[in-house]
Amino acid sequence: MHIMPFQNLSPEEVRLPEEREVLSSLLVSADFCAAMEKSRGENHRYAHRVHYELLTNGLILTAQRAPDLMALVESVKARLNLDCTLDVYVRRNDAHAASVIKVNKAHYAVILSHWLLSDFNFDELAFVLGHELAHIAFNHFDILRIATEKLPSRLKEEVHEQNRLAEISADLAGAICCKDLSSARKALYKLSCSGFADLLTLDARTDQYQLDRVHELLEDQKTLFEACSSHPASIVRVTILSALEDLVNAGRGGRDLDKFHSAVKTLCSKSFPKTNNKEDWLTLIAAFWVAYADDDFSMEERIEVAKLCTGSEFKELSAVCRDEEFPAVFLERYFREAVSGVKLTNPRRASLLHKVIHVSLADGTISVQEEEVLRQICNLIGLDQRFADHLISKYEKK
Repeated sequence: MHIMPFQNLSPEEVRLPEEREVLSSLLVSADFCAAMEKSRGENHRYAHRVHYELLTNGLILTAQRAPDLMALVESVKARLNLDCTLDVYVRRNDAHAASVIKVNKAHYAVILSHWLLSDFNFDELAFVLGHELAHIAFNHFDILRIATEKLPSRLKEEVHEQNRLAEISADLAGAICCKDLSSARKALYKLSCSGFADLLTLDARTDQYQLDRVHELLEDQKTLFEACSSHPASIVRVTILSALEDLVNAGRGGRDLDKFHSAVKTLCSKSFPKTNNKEDWLTLIAAFWVAYADDDFSMEERIEVAKLCTGSEFKELSAVCRDEEFPAVFLERYFREAVSGVKLTNPRRASLLHKVIHVSLADGTISVQEEEVLRQICNLIGLDQRFADHLISKYEKK
């Protein structure tokens, strides 16, 4: 039997190294581990409810009911070196969707919408199954279901980053479960347009054109489309799978696989940019400045500011402010000095202002003094004043 080059790649080889690194970083965070532990109980109750609904309103697939499909499931499990009990259900769903729930330890259920079985061929289904099962193989399962609302701001962003990278790792693992790598891209086309991709042709140049337009928007618009998204943009995923095809078609491996991962890392940093330490510190100074603007650093504001901190940052900056006769004046001067050394993109400017407005609203309203500081911050970081007015009025209405 002739073996194609990509069939020699293991799931761990195609998995993004950066995703492993972010996961390792999260697992040593006490806040993150506490959130993950809390989510396990909630996820367990949710899984039991869904499992009951599947048994009563879905259809369980077995080797007797769907021999070819279950043979495919077993093939994908073997490709991912997955050792667990796996039930497969199909149920009516308006979307082309697949998901996995954890029934209990080492027992999972895969849920396929009826549209997937209707519109996807077996190789495309191999990608979908491989993607979902890769989340189990790569230990993503509990992390993808963590409620991030109460996490510190930077930790929340790190969880979102991990989730996006996890989706890409799962895509790459799903792709090597196919007989033809292009089936993975075709499946994503179908998922993007609800199954009507048979009218479309895979075209890498058009994919790149669309991706370039996304990057233009990310830079030009004052927003962070990807900042709180659990999934990367579909076009980013398609582009990465196309690059994997190019790698395999060129017969490369080893060192070239490292270059592939490096290129994916560069694409990810451009597609969903993250803050650096200087930007985080600038945001923290701005948050303290707004909180001290009306000389009333309330407990609600302290909690919101603390969410932006890591380590001893809150304690250290609080101590400095207590030693100042006029903390707001000191913080304004500190911010003006710090902002001159930070180069902010439009999305990062907007992100900073979003976070600081949350601090000003912590006690329920934005005071006149706080609004004046917000406008100063907006001017100092180079944001259009009308954008600040729009944001402030938007959040005040909430």
